[in-house]
Order: sequence, then structure tokens, then C-alpha cells
Amino acid sequence: MKVNFQGASTCALCVGLLDVVLTLIILYPFGGQATALSYLFGLIKLVAFAGALWYYKKNYKGEGTFTYGAGIKVGLVIGLFYGIIMGALQFCLFQFDNQLVARMTEELKKAVAQMQLPPEMANQMMDSMQISLSPITQGFGGFFNTIVFALFASLIAMIFLKEKEDYNSAMQGIQ
Repeated sequence: MKVNFQGASTCALCVGLLDVVLTLIILYPFGGQATALSYLFGLIKLVAFAGALWYYKKNYKGEGTFTYGAGIKVGLVIGLFYGIIMGALQFCLFQFDNQLVARMTEELKKAVAQMQLPPEMANQMMDSMQISLSPITQGFGGFFNTIVFALFASLIAMIFLKEKEDYNSAMQGIQ
């Protein structure tokens, strides 16, 4: 089965925009501290991704059977486009929002201070954490995290969305 890239990008855009809104809700009104809400939003993203696969199956699959493997393939293509959206969001947030970076740096300093490490070790840890807060690192991290999420979400969703192939009709043509 060939993947319809236009359909996959449309599905990814819908899921990506939903994730952008949910991410901004967690970061700004709640300051990134709403743990229970984060779990709820994670479940909403999983359901939205499964819904995107279902929508692709109903509207873009074309001819053929939507098997487990074909669904995983489509899910990863959707995840690729979705990852680009989320990587761009992370890059933009950490490039242009200095208050967010300052808030994250302060939280890291508090966490390192609570560990009660020797000063040279704490400084080394803070330096490595500063690298992890760079826009490029955050952008690539958002991209790869989304691809991994798409893989696992596809594996789960395709349990329910797969179609069974009709092997009997294929075998009748051989006999």
C-alpha cells in the first residue's frame, strides 16, 4: 500500500496543531507545573493520533487492505510531519522566549542545589543542562520525541484499526 503524503500531512497538521495548543496551555497558564493535566493532555494526544490514523484510513487509504504494517507505516509518516511541527515549536519557544529559558534554568538550579553535590560537580551538571536548553537541542529533541510517540501510538492504535486480509479470495485465483 502506498502512503498518500497529502493525506498524512493533513492528519499530522491537525494533531500537531492540537499538540501546540496543549503545550502552550501547560507552559504558560500553568508554568509547566500541572502534572495531572499533563497526563490528561498526553491521553488526549494519543486519542487524537489514533483519530488521525482512523481518518486517514477512511479518507486516504485508496485501494488495498489497511493492515497492521501499512498502518504503522502511515503512522510513522504522519509522525514525521507531526515531528517537524513539534520540533519547530520547541525551537521557537527556546529561541524567542527568554522568560521560559530563565524559568527552566532556575528550576534546574533548584534541582541541582537539592542534590547537595560538590561545587565542581554541580557546575559541570549545570553546564551540561544549559546545553540541553539550547534551541537546537530542544528542536531536535521535540522532533525525535514526537517520532517515538508516533511509533508507539501507531502500534497501539493499529490493534483496533487494522483490517484483516482476505486470503481465501486470493487463493481461489490460484487454483
